[in-house]
Amino acid sequence: MSVMLDLTDHTRPYLSATQVLGNDYILRRVFTTHHQDFAVKRLNIDDLARCARVCRAFSGPALRVLWRKLTSILPVWHLLSPAGLSYPRKASLEQVDEYCAAILSAETYRDAVRWDRFRSYTSYVRVLSRNGPIGKNIPLLFSLFHREFPESSIFPSLCRLRWTPLDGDETQFTALFSSNLADLELDLSWLSEEAEFEPYNAPSLEQLTLMGAPAGLTRLLVPLRAAALTSLELTLITNVPGGWHECDVACMRAAANAVSPASLRTITLDLGAYWGSVELMTVLQPLLQLPTITRFELRMLSLASRPSLTMTEDGFARIAEAWVHIEVLNIVGSWGPAAPTPSAIVLLYFWKSCPRLRQLSLPYLNLDVEPELLTDRLPATPSSHGLKRLYIYADLFVRPRSTLDSNRTREWASYVLRLFPFLDSTSDPHMALDSPWREVFQEMWSMRSARDRRADA
Repeated sequence: MSVMLDLTDHTRPYLSATQVLGNDYILRRVFTTHHQDFAVKRLNIDDLARCARVCRAFSGPALRVLWRKLTSILPVWHLLSPAGLSYPRKASLEQVDEYCAAILSAETYRDAVRWDRFRSYTSYVRVLSRNGPIGKNIPLLFSLFHREFPESSIFPSLCRLRWTPLDGDETQFTALFSSNLADLELDLSWLSEEAEFEPYNAPSLEQLTLMGAPAGLTRLLVPLRAAALTSLELTLITNVPGGWHECDVACMRAAANAVSPASLRTITLDLGAYWGSVELMTVLQPLLQLPTITRFELRMLSLASRPSLTMTEDGFARIAEAWVHIEVLNIVGSWGPAAPTPSAIVLLYFWKSCPRLRQLSLPYLNLDVEPELLTDRLPATPSSHGLKRLYIYADLFVRPRSTLDSNRTREWASYVLRLFPFLDSTSDPHMALDSPWREVFQEMWSMRSARDRRADA
């Protein structure tokens, strides 16, 4: 409101009013505040539409606020509706299909005036979110747009798109893409095996979130080029038993090739829908060619179908050497019942190669290692590594556990603290439910408390 006060001249109110009405920034702030802020009397969509019709000064700012964020594609198609066709505010899917069929048959896009109005209004849209059925005729409208205007986007200024229909429109929805798209979230779980995507260059895309079968995601990723992408999240859904397959590897390769190795910073994978064994190095191998990764998370959100993981200690060494800029590494899961459990010696690899690491979460690590190995591998000088949080998850499978006596517990506690002296005490036992690690964590905090008391004495 300071801008409005600066423009106000109490000696010449008419001139002040003219300045305010002519300031697009002020009017948009007023309309946006009253449309979004629950602390003041809110303008609803109908109010904004009336403001847009009051005068020319209000029209542009009100339309920009009104059309900036859409949760339905129907208002866009209503711009091309024939005279007398009512907007389906609370219509069934069948009525929406009838409505879209009427727009298709009217062909009002051939009218230059109607088309210019359509392009003018759709240029205001910055955010589009859709989650639910769309019917059979909206994809036909997309196809019409592709056919009649192959070089255009429906929304030339669109920056964020959430498109998760529950009934497939195959690949026609790509008519929504624009060169300004920065944040894209797609649910491709409905995609048919015959669907093919055209090459798509996304120079402004920074965040990409995809869900679906690996083969479907691969078909989208192969023709995609996203040089500015910084964050990639993939949720892989498969009905194929037996764990990781070649199509999954192809999906990882396509993801790595679609981005710039110099730009991508964050990768999140959700493998919760997998059965059987998953070799982690097979999953990660294509992604290790991306050296600027600072955050990697492997999640398994579906408890009903959580896969079992396998990984060698050398595999951890390769991860640490490839992602030297990593700051957060979270691998949530459990080793397979027949797989060897890596030992806690792997912590040394992250201490040695990943100086920026601040949070490390790993599946259960074996503590059954000869004491001399710990002594030989301890850093010769006090460590300055800045790791703050360390989580070791419980092992879900029943297998023999090592029982640590007090000396071995103290050796392991000393080993971890020598590597990571700045660990927060909140790193502790909620995630480390297995008895050996719980005892090591408790000993670590006892040792640190004793050290701090000596320092204060």
